[in-house]
Amino acid sequence: MPRVKVKALFGGQWVVEVADNVRVEDLRDVVARQAGRDEQTLWIVFKGRKLVDLEERLRLNDGDSLLLVAQDKKRLQQIQEEDVDEVERELRFRLPGDANRAQKFFKWLLKDKMHLPEHMLAIIFSIRRRTWIGLVVWGVCSHFAGRLSIGPVYILASIVALIFLNLGQRREGELSAYSVFNDGFRELPGTLNADTIDHQIRQGQF
Repeated sequence: MPRVKVKALFGGQWVVEVADNVRVEDLRDVVARQAGRDEQTLWIVFKGRKLVDLEERLRLNDGDSLLLVAQDKKRLQQIQEEDVDEVERELRFRLPGDANRAQKFFKWLLKDKMHLPEHMLAIIFSIRRRTWIGLVVWGVCSHFAGRLSIGPVYILASIVALIFLNLGQRREGELSAYSVFNDGFRELPGTLNADTIDHQIRQGQF
């Protein structure tokens, strides 16, 4: 087991024995016991590099030197709280600067009155106005379809319409992944089907 030198900036110097391939967390525990300090408040510097990843493994040799830095516990807690506050600020939902009165009203209603979480607000306000109008129209029509006892037909027709509305548009000369939509039923290069397998078997390539 290699013996390494540990010098603390807050005073003190020791020689400790560590494993050949020691984890940073285990090394910190050993050094903390030797220094009589809380390991959560200590940083280890090795060859000018602060060891942050506690799961990292180090190969130390006899005579290697480590620098031990102590972080004030109150200051460390303050830094952690500041980091949490910064993350919360980043995750907080904000309307764009050019938001209209209706958007501000709905944000006030959903957040302050209904107390919806931030991620739900982000999802709701990310949906385009045209989509909301379509949902409202679909809901009104579904009500009348239910009163006319054609609810199942209305649902099936809605699914078919949704599929066709989301097919998109191909650029000129672009082939579809489905050969039935291509001129002459052309297939994409590399398509594997029964004809391809049969051809490979006949050519002795399978």
